Amino acid sequence: MLGPTRKFALKWHCNYFNILLIMDEKVRIIFEFEKKAINHKIPVRLVKKLSGRIGMDEIHEITYLIQSSNKGKQQLYNLIFDEDDTVVGNALWIMTHFSLYENKWLYQKQDEMIDKLLVTKHPTHLRLLLHLLYRQPLANPPRVDFLDYCLEEMIAMKEAPGTTTLCMKLAYEMCRMIPELLQEYRVALDMIEPAQLPPSLKTSRKNILKALLKGKSLQVISNC
Repeated sequence: MLGPTRKFALKWHCNYFNILLIMDEKVRIIFEFEKKAINHKIPVRLVKKLSGRIGMDEIHEITYLIQSSNKGKQQLYNLIFDEDDTVVGNALWIMTHFSLYENKWLYQKQDEMIDKLLVTKHPTHLRLLLHLLYRQPLANPPRVDFLDYCLEEMIAMKEAPGTTTLCMKLAYEMCRMIPELLQEYRVALDMIEPAQLPPSLKTSRKNILKALLKGKSLQVISNC
């Protein structure tokens, strides 16, 4: 027959063992949840919606679902090469809502995105691709074909003001770290008459000139 002390010790050991089991189960549940989240893909019902008009509810839901999932991001990224222009535009639009941290996943896709941009004729796709590229650290030295494209659009202003503004900003960032290119950029910028510019371009030109004199970048990107 067990004495009071032995009974207490046995009861304590049983309770301690049960606590360990509960804690182990909780860890397992958390691990499975995180594992599932890391591999999360966009549900079919949401993918189907991308062929039509979407709103912020769908954008928030998709970005939330794939925020920790590289598979989910790749799934969304693949859609920018879809044959349906609406799907492409929606996929690009969703990616512009990535947080600065999640947006780092797109850095590895920079060359592919530039390749797509250089053959894109759709004005909305063009603007969104430029926007996404502006949120990334640009190659140093820059891609010559991309720099030429941005400089040409900056001077010719064939596209909408928002697109031309992005080209102006991107060209500055690509030229900023190379003195010879920066000098050429300044010459090109001086060729643009401020009086002939719409307000958005006039403001961008002014801000770039200020940054140029200080040798500063205008980009906001994640370095962590």
